[in-house]
Amino acid sequence: MFHVDFYIRVEPVIAINRFPDDTEDDLRLVREYFQSIPVECAVSEVVRHGGRGGVTLAEKVLKVIAEKPANFRYFYDLSASPEEKIRKLAVEFYGASDVAYTEEAQKDLERIHKLKLDNLPINMAKTPYSFSDDPDLKGAPSHWNLTVRAVRPYTGAGFLVALAGKMMLMPGLPARPMLEDMDLADDGRAKGLF
Repeated sequence: MFHVDFYIRVEPVIAINRFPDDTEDDLRLVREYFQSIPVECAVSEVVRHGGRGGVTLAEKVLKVIAEKPANFRYFYDLSASPEEKIRKLAVEFYGASDVAYTEEAQKDLERIHKLKLDNLPINMAKTPYSFSDDPDLKGAPSHWNLTVRAVRPYTGAGFLVALAGKMMLMPGLPARPMLEDMDLADDGRAKGLF
Protein backbone atom coordinates (compact mmCIF):
# COMPACT_ATOMS: atom_id res chain seq x y z
CA MET A 1 0.00 0.00 0.00
CA PHE A 2 2.73 2.53 0.86
CA HIS A 3 5.59 3.68 -1.33
CA VAL A 4 8.62 3.53 0.95
CA ASP A 5 10.64 5.95 -1.18
CA PHE A 6 7.99 8.60 -0.40
CA TYR A 7 9.33 8.74 3.17
CA ILE A 8 13.02 8.67 2.26
CA ARG A 9 12.82 12.01 0.50
CA VAL A 10 12.49 14.07 3.71
CA GLU A 11 14.32 13.36 6.96
CA PRO A 12 11.75 13.20 9.78
CA VAL A 13 12.21 14.42 13.34
CA ILE A 14 9.85 12.72 15.76
CA ALA A 15 8.31 14.83 18.52
CA ILE A 16 7.85 12.69 21.63
CA ASN A 17 5.03 14.53 23.36
CA ARG A 18 5.58 14.09 27.07
CA PHE A 19 2.51 13.54 29.21
CA PRO A 20 2.39 14.03 33.01
CA ASP A 21 2.35 10.29 33.71
CA ASP A 22 5.31 9.50 31.43
CA THR A 23 8.33 8.18 33.30
CA GLU A 24 11.97 8.60 32.33
CA ASP A 25 11.97 4.86 31.50
CA ASP A 26 9.02 5.40 29.11
CA LEU A 27 10.86 8.21 27.34
CA ARG A 28 14.13 6.24 27.20
CA LEU A 29 12.33 3.27 25.62
CA VAL A 30 10.81 5.45 22.88
CA ARG A 31 14.10 7.29 22.26
CA GLU A 32 15.99 3.98 21.99
CA TYR A 33 13.49 2.70 19.44
CA PHE A 34 13.93 5.72 17.16
CA GLN A 35 17.72 5.63 17.60
CA SER A 36 17.68 1.97 16.51
CA ILE A 37 15.99 2.61 13.13
CA PRO A 38 17.71 5.45 13.07
CA VAL A 39 15.39 8.46 13.13
CA GLU A 40 16.05 11.68 15.04
CA CYS A 41 13.68 12.42 17.91
CA ALA A 42 13.33 14.78 20.85
CA VAL A 43 11.00 15.14 23.82
CA SER A 44 8.51 17.99 23.52
CA GLU A 45 6.86 19.57 26.56
CA VAL A 46 5.34 22.66 24.95
CA VAL A 47 1.90 22.07 26.45
CA ARG A 48 3.33 22.06 29.96
CA HIS A 49 6.18 24.59 29.58
CA GLY A 50 5.25 26.68 26.55
CA GLY A 51 7.99 27.67 24.11
CA ARG A 52 10.86 26.63 26.36
CA GLY A 53 9.41 23.09 26.40
CA GLY A 54 10.04 22.87 22.66
CA VAL A 55 13.60 24.20 22.51
CA THR A 56 15.22 20.75 22.37
CA LEU A 57 12.89 19.67 19.57
CA ALA A 58 13.47 22.90 17.63
CA GLU A 59 17.24 22.52 17.96
CA LYS A 60 16.99 18.93 16.69
CA VAL A 61 14.93 20.06 13.68
CA LEU A 62 17.49 22.77 12.86
CA LYS A 63 20.31 20.22 13.15
CA VAL A 64 18.59 17.81 10.75
CA ILE A 65 17.86 20.61 8.27
CA ALA A 66 21.53 21.64 8.31
CA GLU A 67 23.03 18.14 8.16
CA LYS A 68 20.58 16.11 6.07
CA PRO A 69 19.27 18.01 3.06
CA ALA A 70 15.82 16.96 1.88
CA ASN A 71 15.10 15.57 -1.55
CA PHE A 72 11.39 16.36 -1.39
CA ARG A 73 9.17 15.42 -4.31
CA TYR A 74 5.40 15.37 -4.43
CA PHE A 75 3.67 12.00 -4.24
CA TYR A 76 1.89 12.90 -7.47
CA ASP A 77 2.58 14.94 -10.59
CA LEU A 78 1.65 18.57 -9.89
CA SER A 79 0.42 18.97 -13.48
CA ALA A 80 -2.22 16.24 -12.90
CA SER A 81 -5.82 17.28 -12.31
CA PRO A 82 -7.01 17.68 -8.71
CA GLU A 83 -9.14 14.55 -9.19
CA GLU A 84 -6.08 12.53 -10.27
CA LYS A 85 -4.05 13.81 -7.31
CA ILE A 86 -6.84 13.05 -4.84
CA ARG A 87 -7.29 9.56 -6.31
CA LYS A 88 -3.56 8.83 -6.15
CA LEU A 89 -3.45 9.86 -2.48
CA ALA A 90 -6.64 7.96 -1.63
CA VAL A 91 -5.79 4.72 -3.44
CA GLU A 92 -2.00 4.48 -3.33
CA PHE A 93 -1.33 6.18 0.01
CA TYR A 94 -4.44 5.67 2.17
CA GLY A 95 -5.45 2.31 0.63
CA ALA A 96 -8.94 3.25 -0.60
CA SER A 97 -10.62 1.28 -3.37
CA ASP A 98 -11.91 4.41 -5.09
CA VAL A 99 -12.99 8.03 -4.62
CA ALA A 100 -16.51 9.47 -4.74
CA TYR A 101 -17.43 13.16 -4.88
CA THR A 102 -20.52 14.83 -3.46
CA GLU A 103 -22.42 17.30 -5.63
CA GLU A 104 -20.83 20.17 -3.70
CA ALA A 105 -17.32 18.78 -4.30
CA GLN A 106 -18.05 18.41 -8.02
CA LYS A 107 -19.14 22.06 -8.20
CA ASP A 108 -16.00 23.08 -6.29
CA LEU A 109 -13.83 21.20 -8.79
CA GLU A 110 -15.59 22.87 -11.75
CA ARG A 111 -14.86 26.28 -10.19
CA ILE A 112 -11.21 25.27 -9.54
CA HIS A 113 -10.84 24.24 -13.21
CA LYS A 114 -12.37 27.54 -14.40
CA LEU A 115 -10.02 29.52 -12.13
CA LYS A 116 -7.06 27.51 -13.50
CA LEU A 117 -5.97 26.36 -10.03
CA ASP A 118 -5.53 22.71 -11.08
CA ASN A 119 -1.74 22.76 -10.58
CA LEU A 120 -1.95 23.40 -6.81
CA PRO A 121 -0.97 20.55 -4.46
CA ILE A 122 -3.64 18.73 -2.46
CA ASN A 123 -4.05 18.80 1.31
CA MET A 124 -6.39 16.07 2.58
CA ALA A 125 -8.54 17.03 5.57
CA LYS A 126 -9.88 13.84 7.11
CA THR A 127 -10.03 12.04 10.42
CA PRO A 128 -6.70 11.34 12.13
CA TYR A 129 -8.11 8.09 13.59
CA SER A 130 -8.03 6.12 10.36
CA PHE A 131 -6.52 6.10 6.89
CA SER A 132 -10.14 6.25 5.76
CA ASP A 133 -12.55 9.17 6.08
CA ASP A 134 -14.53 7.28 8.77
CA PRO A 135 -13.22 7.62 12.35
CA ASP A 136 -14.88 4.31 13.26
CA LEU A 137 -12.73 2.40 10.72
CA LYS A 138 -9.59 2.40 12.84
CA GLY A 139 -6.12 1.91 11.45
CA ALA A 140 -5.69 0.95 7.80
CA PRO A 141 -8.95 -0.64 6.62
CA SER A 142 -9.46 -2.20 3.20
CA HIS A 143 -12.35 -2.16 0.70
CA TRP A 144 -13.60 1.36 1.38
CA ASN A 145 -14.21 4.44 -0.76
CA LEU A 146 -13.06 7.93 0.16
CA THR A 147 -15.89 10.45 -0.13
CA VAL A 148 -14.79 14.01 -0.83
CA ARG A 149 -17.51 16.41 0.28
CA ALA A 150 -15.83 19.67 -0.73
CA VAL A 151 -12.61 21.02 -2.26
CA ARG A 152 -11.50 24.46 -1.08
CA PRO A 153 -8.80 26.56 -2.73
CA TYR A 154 -6.39 28.32 -0.37
CA THR A 155 -4.53 30.36 -2.93
CA GLY A 156 -2.55 32.41 -0.40
CA ALA A 157 -1.13 29.24 1.12
CA GLY A 158 -0.89 27.68 -2.33
CA PHE A 159 -2.90 24.46 -2.04
CA LEU A 160 -6.33 22.85 -2.41
CA VAL A 161 -7.99 21.21 0.61
CA ALA A 162 -10.05 18.10 -0.08
CA LEU A 163 -12.54 17.73 2.79
CA ALA A 164 -13.45 14.12 3.53
CA GLY A 165 -15.81 13.01 6.28
CA LYS A 166 -16.97 15.25 9.11
CA MET A 167 -13.78 17.23 9.44
CA MET A 168 -13.72 20.71 10.93
CA LEU A 169 -11.05 23.15 9.82
CA MET A 170 -9.38 25.57 12.17
CA PRO A 171 -9.84 29.18 11.20
CA GLY A 172 -6.82 30.94 9.80
CA LEU A 173 -5.26 33.92 11.49
CA PRO A 174 -5.24 37.38 9.95
CA ALA A 175 -1.95 39.04 9.03
CA ARG A 176 -1.97 40.74 12.45
CA PRO A 177 -3.79 38.55 15.02
CA MET A 178 -5.61 40.18 17.95
CA LEU A 179 -3.36 38.39 20.42
CA GLU A 180 -0.57 40.82 19.56
CA ASP A 181 -2.57 43.57 21.28
CA MET A 182 -3.57 41.51 24.34
CA ASP A 183 -1.88 42.04 27.67
CA LEU A 184 -2.50 42.21 31.39
CA ALA A 185 -2.74 45.61 33.04
CA ASP A 186 -0.91 46.24 36.31
CA ASP A 187 -4.19 45.62 38.19
CA GLY A 188 -4.46 42.13 36.63
CA ARG A 189 -7.29 42.94 34.19
CA ALA A 190 -7.05 41.82 30.60
CA LYS A 191 -6.71 44.53 27.99
CA GLY A 192 -6.84 44.52 24.20
CA LEU A 193 -9.48 41.80 23.93
CA PHE A 194 -11.91 43.89 21.88
